[in-house]
Amino acid sequence: KGLWKVMCTTQRGAGHGIVFCSPLIHDGMVYIGNRIGQLWAVDFETGKVKWHWQEDGLKPEIYSSPKVGELGIIFGTVDQKAHRGHVVCLDAKSGKLKGRSRTSREVGATVALFGGNVYAPCKDRRIYEIEQATGKLLRQFQLPGTTHCTPTIAMGFAFLMAGGDKSLAVDLITGEIAWEVETLCEDKVAVSFWNGRVFYPVGRFLRAFDAVDGREAWAFEAEHKLTPPCVAADGAVLLTGRDRFFRVIDKNGKQI
Repeated sequence: KGLWKVMCTTQRGAGHGIVFCSPLIHDGMVYIGNRIGQLWAVDFETGKVKWHWQEDGLKPEIYSSPKVGELGIIFGTVDQKAHRGHVVCLDAKSGKLKGRSRTSREVGATVALFGGNVYAPCKDRRIYEIEQATGKLLRQFQLPGTTHCTPTIAMGFAFLMAGGDKSLAVDLITGEIAWEVETLCEDKVAVSFWNGRVFYPVGRFLRAFDAVDGREAWAFEAEHKLTPPCVAADGAVLLTGRDRFFRVIDKNGKQI
C-alpha cells in the first residue's frame, strides 16, 4: 500500500499520461515526465501537485528522465510527428520555462550534465553539447548510429552505445570517437564507470573495457539479458537479469 498516488496527466484515455522515464527526487519534490509531453512536479511528502508544464508540438512526448542542472530541471523532449526535439530547462520551484534548445531530431535519451554543459544524444546520430547557463549550442559530436543511451561522462570521455551494435567512447576534447567495439547491444540502457573501466550491459553479457583504449578487461556471461549495472565503491558491479536473480560481480569479472 502506497502513502499516496497522483494522476500525472491532464488527458484521459488509452496511452495518455503513460510514464516511460525514471522520476527525479530533488529538494523534497518528485519530477516526472509523461507520454503527452508534460513534466509534473509533486510534493514528495504529501503527493500534492505543485505544477505541471506542457511541451508544444504536434505530438510531444517525454522519455528523457529529468536531471538537476545549474538553472533548474533539464530534460529532452520528442515530437514524433514533427520529427524534432528540444533540450528544456524549467525552474524547479515554479515550472517556468527558463530555456529551450532545439535539436534537428528527437531527444529520447536522458541527458548528461558535466562541467556546466548538457550532453544530449539525439536521433540524428549526434550528441549535442549545450551550455547550461545560456542554452547555446557549443558543439555536435557525430555518432556511428542512433542512440537512446544516456552518456556516462568520465576522464574526458562520453561513454555510450549506438546503432544497436557499437559500444564506444567519444573524446570530449577533440570531438572524435576515441574507440568503438562491435557488440550487439540495447542502446536504451546506460553504462557505468569505475576506476578507469567502463561497464556495458550487452544482452546477457556484462563487458568491462579500459576507458582509454577500449581493450576488453573481462566479460561476464549470464543465461538471460542483463540490466544496466550499478558499481559500488570497491568496484563490485551490482546487476539483475530477466531470470530475476540479483548478482554481485567483483572487479575481476567473477560472480561473488
